[in-house]
Amino acid sequence: MPLTSTVVAIDGTAVPADYQVSQFAKRLDQAQGKPVKVTLVQPNGRKLELSQQKHRITSDPAAVRDRDLRVAARLVTALLACTALLVCGLLLALRRPNDPVAMLLAFAFVGMVATIDPPMQLWLWTNQDYMIDILGRSSSTCSSSPSLPSRTASSSRASFAG
Repeated sequence: MPLTSTVVAIDGTAVPADYQVSQFAKRLDQAQGKPVKVTLVQPNGRKLELSQQKHRITSDPAAVRDRDLRVAARLVTALLACTALLVCGLLLALRRPNDPVAMLLAFAFVGMVATIDPPMQLWLWTNQDYMIDILGRSSSTCSSSPSLPSRTASSSRASFAG
């Protein structure tokens, strides 16, 4: 299944054009253990129906500790990268305010900071989930790596872009 498939219905109900990622997640969370049917349309026009059921995952304490250590290491590394990019952007802007290339790089560094993992979680925690849609769509047009669920430009419906 291509990652650019567009979500068109959930449990037989059409997805509105302004449907956001957080609304999609809430709808899946409200299933209370019942299967949820998601209808997708692939880029070639073929419809695909998926069924997913929410269930509790149990894990042992060693696995939880290992996961928490990996997440902490990733967040610390990402925060250091964010800090370095912000400092570089600030130094470029302060030292070369009349240089257009330096200013372009300074703004590019700040833009990169907004798309690294900790700020992405910040957008979710502050209910600014439309940023995930914006950043997910822009990253899918710039690279071939998978990104977060986002809207397609042509249909404005929730989709999985990659």
